[in-house]
Amino acid sequence: MDDLGGERAVLRRFLDDLNPEDVVYDVGANVGTYTCFAQQIVKDGRVHAFEPHPGNASRLADNVRETGDTGVTRIHRVAVSDDSGTVSLAVGGSVTGKGTHNVLGNGESSIPVDAERLDTYVDETASRRPDVLKIDVEGAEDRVLEGAEEALGHARLVYVEVHPQHGVSIDGVESRLEDAGFVIEPMEVRVSQPFLRAAKSGE
Repeated sequence: MDDLGGERAVLRRFLDDLNPEDVVYDVGANVGTYTCFAQQIVKDGRVHAFEPHPGNASRLADNVRETGDTGVTRIHRVAVSDDSGTVSLAVGGSVTGKGTHNVLGNGESSIPVDAERLDTYVDETASRRPDVLKIDVEGAEDRVLEGAEEALGHARLVYVEVHPQHGVSIDGVESRLEDAGFVIEPMEVRVSQPFLRAAKSGE
């Protein structure tokens, strides 16, 4: 939890944006940095953490408990994508929390994991749609957004890390968010991986 990987300013802004009643979706939660901090603020809402990698998801669950689980956090061990089914999750080594796992098929090895469209998953689990959506999925940003049209329509804020090194177009992600009614604010860049803060009017 001490190593924020250069995201300290992004995390601080993200937390400042949260309200106690918010429903927060952490897509690509890894071992839970954003989730664990968010659950300290979201007292009357819900934090949904999506993490398909078994080792990361287990560490995520441990971290949620160890940082003061208030009962608002739900962990979903699925990959969020543009379709539902089974996908191959490429794993970049054996280090838990390394943050290089993706569904692009470019890792050292791969494991099968369940995948869901976000909108489908929300409907099937009868969950509230997100007020705040954070996405960090190592190059699958377009796939997540493609399957989250209704979620984007409801959300007031989206934080997304874009990974151009995996072929993701920054302009494309921005255009998709703008089409959904968001105003884009680029945030800090880490090794050419910008975080975008996308807000609806008034946020």
